[in-house]
Amino acid sequence: LRNWPETDRRLGAIETRLIDQRRLVDAERAALTAYADTYLLLGGTSPFNWEQSLRNFRSNARCAERETTWCRTYTTSIHQELIAGNNDGAVAAALPGGRFAAAFEAVDRDNTTKLENGARQIRLLAVQVPSAPSRLGSLTVVLCGCAVLSAGLGFWPRIREYL
Repeated sequence: LRNWPETDRRLGAIETRLIDQRRLVDAERAALTAYADTYLLLGGTSPFNWEQSLRNFRSNARCAERETTWCRTYTTSIHQELIAGNNDGAVAAALPGGRFAAAFEAVDRDNTTKLENGARQIRLLAVQVPSAPSRLGSLTVVLCGCAVLSAGLGFWPRIREYL
């Protein structure tokens, strides 16, 4: 009980960080989905047309939340190239070293760095959470035993009256 307020505060801080981590994991997963869908589109195995692929990409890449270089690069290097009939140019932009691939690598590196920093902060907070005293379990058992004994002694006179 002595450490309860501090423990509660630190565990609350950890919970907040874990929620942030979950959002980052969701963003990274969506970015990977957007990247994979682009490869499916360029490989000709996507079930979506160019316009639907653009909408899916913008949704997964979360372009509405923040317009990134990656979002702009998709529009110019992939979408517009496909509309113009330049499939080779779109593929070149998506391959390693291409503009689209480089923009994705920057987004991925940023997400990975944020996830690693968040994990580091959670570990630091977890180490700082005060622990319960090591004999708390045995103390609880002794107190419960005393309570049972006291209750039994208190009820014994009543039980004798009914016998």
